[in-house]
Amino acid sequence: MIDIVVLLGVMAELSALILLGWLLTKLRLLDANGSSVLSTLVVHVFNPALIISSVLNGGLQGESDTVIEAIVCGILLYALLVFIAVLFYARSKAPAEEVSICKMIMIFANTAFVGYPILRALYGDFAVFVFSLMHLPFNVLIFTYGRALLEKGNKKKLSVKDLLSIGTISSIIALILYFGNISLPDPCVDFFSVLGDACVPLSMIVIGVSLSKASWKDIIQCRSINVAVFLRLIVLPVLLALITIPLPISDFNRELLVISGALPAGSMVVVLAKEYKANDRIASAGVFSTTILSVITIPLMLALLL
Repeated sequence: MIDIVVLLGVMAELSALILLGWLLTKLRLLDANGSSVLSTLVVHVFNPALIISSVLNGGLQGESDTVIEAIVCGILLYALLVFIAVLFYARSKAPAEEVSICKMIMIFANTAFVGYPILRALYGDFAVFVFSLMHLPFNVLIFTYGRALLEKGNKKKLSVKDLLSIGTISSIIALILYFGNISLPDPCVDFFSVLGDACVPLSMIVIGVSLSKASWKDIIQCRSINVAVFLRLIVLPVLLALITIPLPISDFNRELLVISGALPAGSMVVVLAKEYKANDRIASAGVFSTTILSVITIPLMLALLL
């Protein structure tokens, strides 16, 4: 059971860090180039370190059933998300490009930049490890189904590098360390722990910088994106909460699934929209809206559903 008081404190802290990123941009202490460097470091250094450090403290081997269950739940989760997105937009009259971006907003959440900090504060390091395994299908799906939604004949060959992202590799390494019951020297444990600790503030600052560049005009004018935001932040967590009630899974994994549904849309939606010359303005509007509103909706939905 989630402690709502703790959750509100976590969201207040994360919101303050997001505001800091926004202020740093407005004061011109951090520009787009600096934000790009920070984002790269978070993705390629600090997030992987956080995942690996989550299994280095020991004492987790008794939870192997939970870990295996989380992997299975993750596969089912993404199959369900695709089904829900296709079902919701089966009869949409919006332009095909907008529908594709809305589907991606529904399916792909910001698991790393927002999910990891929240889970670490609420549950501890073990939750970060389990959550990373639950979302292993993310990279495979976004570079296959996500690309198929956006490419419009501009086909680009899928490479092994796309599927084996640093996030996937770090999760696999953590899995090996976990099931192999492998211990590393204390200096190594401290090294990964220090890097992992930097993940939370830097992730939030990067989000704050991104929000400072968003266009309110694009958000207000695009009805389909506003509907997608509502589906992502309100409808999806309710559906996941209802669907998981009869499933024979642990309460812990059930809560992680509901939290997955309550997270804002992931920044990779914008990255791929730009790569395939789709309407990246409405993609950015969707990611912005879900991110800023999730500060309110995450505590609200988790208080009601968990």
